[in-house]
Parts: sequence; C-alpha cells; structure tokens
Amino acid sequence: MDNAEKIIDSTIKEISKQRGFIKLSECISDNQASIFIVGLIDEISALAENTLDYENDHLKKKLMITVKNSADINADAIKVDASVKDDIYKAALACKKAGVMPYWLTKAIAFSFLNLGEKIEKDDLKKRIIEECDFLNMEPEIVQLIVDRYFEAHENPDRALSEEKDYIDLFKKAWYKGFSHEKNYRGCAQCTLLAARDSFGLFNSKVFESASALSAGMALCGDGVCGGYSGGLMNIGLTASRSIDDLETKNKENQAKGMAYGQKLHDKFVECYGSVICSDIHNSIFGKSFLIRDSKNKEPFEEAGAHSDKCTSVVAMSLYWLTQIFGHEYWKENA
Repeated sequence: MDNAEKIIDSTIKEISKQRGFIKLSECISDNQASIFIVGLIDEISALAENTLDYENDHLKKKLMITVKNSADINADAIKVDASVKDDIYKAALACKKAGVMPYWLTKAIAFSFLNLGEKIEKDDLKKRIIEECDFLNMEPEIVQLIVDRYFEAHENPDRALSEEKDYIDLFKKAWYKGFSHEKNYRGCAQCTLLAARDSFGLFNSKVFESASALSAGMALCGDGVCGGYSGGLMNIGLTASRSIDDLETKNKENQAKGMAYGQKLHDKFVECYGSVICSDIHNSIFGKSFLIRDSKNKEPFEEAGAHSDKCTSVVAMSLYWLTQIFGHEYWKENA
C-alpha cells in the first residue's frame, strides 16, 4: 500500500471515529464525509506528478477504488502506523509549496487531534504540531490552517463535516490566485488586490496603481507593514469605506464596518505570524529578515524561497482571511 492510500485509510478512520461510525461503509456513504474524502483525494492527486509515481487521473481512480474496497471493514480494524501522520504533514506542506491550499489535508490532521478527546488551547496545539513535525517550525501557514480546522470542528461539532462546498472552493481559488500572482508578478500589495479581483470580482484600477510602492514593508524598507496586509486593507476599503459625502453628513457607519474588518485581518496576521510588520513576518518564515532596498539582499531573498513558496504563501493567507472576513459574502452578492 503506497503512502497516498495510507493517508486515505487513516483519514477515513479519523472521520469515522469523529462521527461515531462503526463500519467504514457508513462513512463512505455519508454525503458530508464523502465531500471530505473526495477533497482529500483531489489534494493528494494534485501533487501526483511532483511527489508520487502516478499520473493525476490514474491516482484518483486508484484511490477511489481503495475507498470502495474498504467499505465493509470495521473502522477500528484499520491499523495506521505512526509514520502516516508524518506523511499527511508532508503532503500538506507539498500542497502549500505548489500553491494548492491544503484545506482537507490540514483538516485530516486536525481530526487526529480532535479524536484525542481533550480540549487543546491554541498555543498548546501549535506547540504540539511543531513537536510532532519540527520541519513546520518555519511554516506558520500550515500550523495555522490545522488550528483553524481544529477549532471549527471543536466549537461546532455538528458542522464538522458540513461545510458549504462553494465556500471551500472559494477559499482554494483565492489562495491559488494570491499565491500564483505573487509568484508570477511580485509586489505583495498589488498582487493581493489582483487576486481579490480574480476571486471576488472586487477591483479598482486606480487603487491598484496606488499600491505600487507598498511592497516589502513599504517601498522595500521592511519596517512597514506587509503588503499582503496593506493590500488587504485596501480591498476592505473598496467594500466598506467612508465617502466624501459621509464627511459632510458625519456618517461613520461604513467606516466603522471597514475598521472592524481591518481589525479582524490584523488579528489573523498576528495570530499566524506574530506581527503585521514585514521584517517580523520574514523572521517567522525565513528565520531572518531581508532589507530588499539593499540590492545585495535580493538574490539571497530569492534563494531563500521568497517567490517560490514563502511570500507567495503570505499573500495566499491574506486572500484566505479576506474570504472569511468579507469575500465570500461579497462574491455571493455580486456573482
């Protein structure tokens, strides 16, 4: 049995335990559980050409056969060796590096913690994740996604497997757009705005132009805020803002809404990276900061993975959070 099949079997067992299923057939036939399983297979299959010896479609078919063949097995009969969880962590990280949001893989890890039967506080959960998988020490995005999926399910167990598919699809689309635009075009603030255009349909060309000098901690200086954060605030301003007319009427309702959205974005950056400041975020993802206005730092910055999976993932996370804060609602209203 290859690693991909082991990941699927392990996850089916975790879902079955969480949902109280005895036979795996109960899990496989459950509509919400099947969404989870298919989503997981899609994420693993997306990595096929890079990490496994299968073509994408071949692997999908093979894994679906594995699921069907497991239907009559008791959930408790599946034996999962300790290395499988490590394989899930590695698959989630590989997804992230490829620009694929590992929503279902990180949810599978979250379920393994949920099934311990104890409430784990956020800081302790992050610590446990790093202890289990020290190669995630400078991968705060993966750690945060696991924490998010854990608390979603823990705080509302009846919804643990009942997510709206279009919501998750928009998460994944927004993540990919943020990641790929930063990878291809550079300029974190502008790429955040561009990804919001492609994800939610929200865009203003003049606002986009005005973000030109906001990259790398404001004009490449590093001591200002991250462009993923400043670009996110500008996106928020496009949907919740104080107008010229509001100055005259002293109406602050829209401004207050924008402030509330902005505070949520701020708090999510701080929870994940410890700060909204570019140089601090560099420390959390690189282990050091790079002053990009100094040309000698540009090559080491790129060699450290800035535009392969580091800064690209920061922009991707900004889009993920914007989807949560207002993007999904905006998209539904304007689709």
